[in-house]
Amino acid sequence: ALLGAGAGLLLNEENPVDGDSTQNIEAFLGASYEFFTYDTPKTSIKTAFVLYPSLNVEGRYRTEFDLSLSREIVNDFTIGATVYDSYDSKPPAGSTSGHDFGISLNIGWTF
Repeated sequence: ALLGAGAGLLLNEENPVDGDSTQNIEAFLGASYEFFTYDTPKTSIKTAFVLYPSLNVEGRYRTEFDLSLSREIVNDFTIGATVYDSYDSKPPAGSTSGHDFGISLNIGWTF
């Protein structure tokens, strides 16, 4: 198992399709956790969460969340799922939603 954490400062530039580009200064605070087994059945669980509070736009913050699961069903054949969610409390002009989320299902074979 692995546990991680990080914090810092970042600069970015947003270039929306409609509207002017903006430069942002943000802090970030994140954590991640991974659990995996190598014996049969192989298992992998990974999750991460990051918070980006804006330092130059009052009241704005962004979040990123990811979760991935994978499990071996038969020798070297796995199934899994991934879920992600991105949120922006004040998205750029022209955006219809502050959320971007999705789910994907996968199958795999290692040879």
